Amino acid sequence: GIEEVSIWLRKIGLGLYQNLFSENEIDGQGLLLLVEDDLNLLFSTQDHIEKFKDELSKFKSISA
Repeated sequence: GIEEVSIWLRKIGLGLYQNLFSENEIDGQGLLLLVEDDLNLLFSTQDHIEKFKDELSKFKSISA
């Protein structure tokens, strides 16, 4: 759910975005549907985008 995404964002060091993700009602399934354009709108730096994509890739491999 949305709260789990907030917890995950804090855990990976991107907690400053948790309110933005919550406001946009991005849950676990929503994470998997984000595309590059979404990431450019959600994150303020390319470094944060790369960190998010790296951590999401790890998350996907664990939950597969």
